[in-house]
Amino acid sequence: MKALRLRIVQHPHAPRTFHFDKFPVSVGRSADCDCSLNVPYVSRLHMRFDSIDERLVVRDEGSRSGTWAALGPRRLPSFEWIDVAGLNGELFVGLVHFAAEVVDVDPIDAVANVDPTDPEYEVDVFESGELPAAVPNGG
Repeated sequence: MKALRLRIVQHPHAPRTFHFDKFPVSVGRSADCDCSLNVPYVSRLHMRFDSIDERLVVRDEGSRSGTWAALGPRRLPSFEWIDVAGLNGELFVGLVHFAAEVVDVDPIDAVANVDPTDPEYEVDVFESGELPAAVPNGG
């Protein structure tokens, strides 16, 4: 099964990995987003990921602080689909550094919350995710 693997690489909540098996995937501060980030500089609906013609694409949804490509860095234009491969898969939303890619996930591993290709990261596999507002050091 194809899934979006969205890793939070740099942030107090990192490392953390999410898999979303349905597109599009919304990211923002709102609890209605598929990946909800209750952190500064993240808009209610900040960005979306989708799969178009077998390519992973991302679009800033008119956020105030922008979605930034790690390469450059450069701000992505609002409301325009951008191929994630051309961004080296790395994005910044506010102070959160993401790595995004499409991966094959065995449905059995998804049910067991196991990602055999990424053993060093904590993995949550579900259709929607929410990060806590704050995580104390060491936990």
